[in-house]
Amino acid sequence: MAARISRRRLLAAGMAAALPVGMGKTEESASAAPIRFGFIGVGGRGTYLLRLIQQIPGVRITAICDINEANLNRAIEAVRETSGEKPAGYAAGPLDYRRLLAREDVDAVVIATPVPLHAPMAIDAMKAGKHAYSEVTAATTLEDCWGLVETAEQTGRLYMLAENYCYFRPNMMVLNMVEQGVFGDLTYAECGYVHDTRDIKFKADGSLEWRGEMARDMIGHLYPTHPLGPVAKCFKINRGDRFVSCVAMTSRPEAMAYYARKRWGADHPAAKIDFKQGDSSVTLITTANGSLINLRYDGCSARPHPSAAYFAI
Repeated sequence: MAARISRRRLLAAGMAAALPVGMGKTEESASAAPIRFGFIGVGGRGTYLLRLIQQIPGVRITAICDINEANLNRAIEAVRETSGEKPAGYAAGPLDYRRLLAREDVDAVVIATPVPLHAPMAIDAMKAGKHAYSEVTAATTLEDCWGLVETAEQTGRLYMLAENYCYFRPNMMVLNMVEQGVFGDLTYAECGYVHDTRDIKFKADGSLEWRGEMARDMIGHLYPTHPLGPVAKCFKINRGDRFVSCVAMTSRPEAMAYYARKRWGADHPAAKIDFKQGDSSVTLITTANGSLINLRYDGCSARPHPSAAYFAI
């Protein structure tokens, strides 16, 4: 049972996590060698990450790969404008990223490609001696999950999943309060990610983007880490507790076909695609310590606000 706490203590515990990152820490030596990054995938998300990483002292971007030459050239120019250096570019097909991985002036790579490519590219990167930073989700098969773990252990390279929701200020504030015992022992969490992404699952002509292909071909919880990452930190997953079982159920798929009919008409091929992914998926997860987590995902139902994550512990 949690002890009674004052409002002052509640606010103080939360505000402690809202201090600027690194406050009170000394700067790294200016003489330290720069970290040399390669980028694989510089569409919208990759370009956003590229612009962020250019603001970090002691970082150079030496090589970029994207099979879309317009994306590649835009990213190369962005680096040139900021740093005065022109990174090498690779766009000769889906496997050209391996030439980037062979470069001696790349220490680590940022992977911001379509989800099914994250694990194979991260595994290739670590085998090539590079550290790997991958956008979510990490993998889409159990084999790739084990591949990431085993490759990191065998090569000694670092792998990081770029789950940014763990570092949102409100989530860090709550984590700090949990670690101070403000809420007592945790036994249950409810969390979810609902984001209407139907418009980016289709191309302008009604054919499918990679997100749409996943909704057509896969079933289950396709995008778990935005809600589950912060909850896992609060529940000390792999730091005192661990997930031991899960069961998932999904509703029937309706929203994608409805969207296609409204946009292109009932006779258009897009309106006749057989999507396997249901509109909403719910997963119940149990932990070794007997806690329960209710995790929801919905990436295609219409709603007034396009995107929202929610958490309750």
